[in-house]
Amino acid sequence: MSGNARQARFAGLGRTMGRVALVGGVAASLALGQLAPVAALAEGEAPDATKGSITINSNNYRKGELSYLGYQVFKAAVGKDGSVSDVQWANDDVKAAVEGVIRAEDASYRGTTAQDAAVWIRAHVQKDAYWLKATDPVGKIAKAVSGKTSTVTAKPDVAASVDQGYWLFVTDPASTNDKAYLDGTSPLFVLVGTDPVDVTEKTDLPHVEKTVTDDAGRRSIAADSQMGQELSYRLEGSLPMNFDSYDKYYYQFEDTLSKGLTLGSDVKVEVDCTDEKGGPVTRDATGKFKVERVSNADGTTTLRLTCDDVKAIDGLDASSTIRVTYKAKINEKAVMGGKGNRNDAKITYSNNPNSDSKGTSHGGGTTNYTFRLDICKVDAATKRPLAGAKFTIQATDPDDEGSKNKYVQEDGSLGSTPFVFTTDEKGMIDAPRIDSGTYTIHETEAPKTDDGTYDKVPDFGVEISPSYVLPNSLGTDDGGAYRLTVRTLGGDGYVTGGIDANGDGVIDEKDSKEKIADAATGTARVTVGDRLQTSLPVTGRSGIAMAVGTGLVIVTASVIAINRRRGDGQVD
Repeated sequence: MSGNARQARFAGLGRTMGRVALVGGVAASLALGQLAPVAALAEGEAPDATKGSITINSNNYRKGELSYLGYQVFKAAVGKDGSVSDVQWANDDVKAAVEGVIRAEDASYRGTTAQDAAVWIRAHVQKDAYWLKATDPVGKIAKAVSGKTSTVTAKPDVAASVDQGYWLFVTDPASTNDKAYLDGTSPLFVLVGTDPVDVTEKTDLPHVEKTVTDDAGRRSIAADSQMGQELSYRLEGSLPMNFDSYDKYYYQFEDTLSKGLTLGSDVKVEVDCTDEKGGPVTRDATGKFKVERVSNADGTTTLRLTCDDVKAIDGLDASSTIRVTYKAKINEKAVMGGKGNRNDAKITYSNNPNSDSKGTSHGGGTTNYTFRLDICKVDAATKRPLAGAKFTIQATDPDDEGSKNKYVQEDGSLGSTPFVFTTDEKGMIDAPRIDSGTYTIHETEAPKTDDGTYDKVPDFGVEISPSYVLPNSLGTDDGGAYRLTVRTLGGDGYVTGGIDANGDGVIDEKDSKEKIADAATGTARVTVGDRLQTSLPVTGRSGIAMAVGTGLVIVTASVIAINRRRGDGQVD
């Protein structure tokens, strides 16, 4: 999702929240505008003991796991009309904490009463929101009073009974510690009176999107390649809409590559943020992250990038995107076909403005597929396999232009020099871990047996064409993440179909009807039948001379015989 799209989404959410009834919500108005010019009761006298209630509506879909802690900051008497009187400190510790923050923020402050402090707070709370930012003075007050006053515990979407007055509500750190898909709310500072109060928490979960560049230059969640070919991967992480509520924000990418993928050395981190004038800018933030490459016991590799506080990156805000790019390529352990070679990404992030707790978000993964080409050489008449046939395989119409006309090497990589494959005793050659595309098969040497020499098969092509089912079935265990189509080009009369299915060493009718494409193993299976040369053809100049000479001898002998018969008086 683009930054503009995210901002639009957040703006719409903010408008929805703005319609929530906030009876006496302090950031909306703090109801302090209704403060009596003179307190109805002298400070120190007991306030009205009438109870009120507050319901915190949760945005999180795992609502039952969250809980909120409420800290009373001011006691107060709240009338039915919303008027506030007899504002008192919750206790002396709260008084010292709040006044300490106020005087640090405003050297001109001369207040001495709880009402003075409440009036100051009203003037420093945003008018368009009731959520506190870490950088706001009231946000600092939120941290200062934590643990210094009586508390209540509230569950999401359940009314909690509390004494009248001003309350600070935060997400209970214990309910978000190391929990995936949970995020703490920005601190809520609300006035609770005799009428029920409803507020909606302000939370959001960061997420990560993972893509890979395919051979056509498109970003997708699936691509294919041959051995040794580097592919470009990208991680894009978002930030929560309550990012401003944090004074520090931990952010970590983890991307685990299967054992069939080799991680490249070039890793880069960039952020899309704003410059000093508020305009869009992209900054290199690689130096802000600790980059680790971890070799795991199961053969996989984890790329880990950690920043203890991304708020230290200039211009970063809730709409920013954090982007990681790197390269990787398949290796000799790569799976051919089937489930492919996956790498899965996740982010770990701060999930509570009021604690150091962290959450985790999984962004799915990408899959790199690779294929194989099996060619079986058989006697066209007996269907018996033929050893000793030699072939080259050339990428004449590959997916990427950089591979055009290069030759498949023994390990499936491409090179400028032809590699000669030789059929084994089963008549087989195997070209592993090749890319999709069209390959031209050229027989350089026909097999020789005790029965004679076979004809060379004319050049023919094999086209390997996968089509990916995106995104739902990608990476399933049944090998159904993609479809594989294989067809042969040319070779009429020689290319006969599938390979030896039952392993009896004979390509029979059943075998020839086997599918030429096997998606589960990513294999293109082609069988070519060859013909034994039963007689040696007479060709070349020496053969012609021999034939002419023989003919002359026969003609000469015939003329002599005829002349002799004529000399004897014999006439035809």
